[in-house]
Amino acid sequence: MEPAAPLDLLSETCFIPGVSEAPVHADTLDRPHVAWWLLVGGGLTVLGLQAFSAPFYAWWVSHVNPLPGQLAMRWILFACFPIHVYEALYVHARARKLGMHRSKMAWTVQTFLLGYPSTHLFRKRARLAGGAPPA
Repeated sequence: MEPAAPLDLLSETCFIPGVSEAPVHADTLDRPHVAWWLLVGGGLTVLGLQAFSAPFYAWWVSHVNPLPGQLAMRWILFACFPIHVYEALYVHARARKLGMHRSKMAWTVQTFLLGYPSTHLFRKRARLAGGAPPA
């Protein structure tokens, strides 16, 4: 019996028992840790509430910390949209060039929803497959 591979504490899958890195050339979707979904989804939700809910904004400013005006918060929230769209289009185009036809749309949707955590995993997979641009 071969010894088990050492635990990589920097891997996005290290906290999920039984999950290992997929084969290098596999056309599969790597999923970020659930904490990323909670942080990004929760952060965008809080930002949306700060931007559009006057009572929530007033509570936050009086109980947590000062913020720019609600108009500025709206612009910050709106700025997230084109950033996530650009990341999703980048991942879609790279996946197509790498021949990842089965998982291309899953990577695109996941990246649109999560942004950086998904882009980071995709670039890691592309680099392992020898298809990533130089950093």
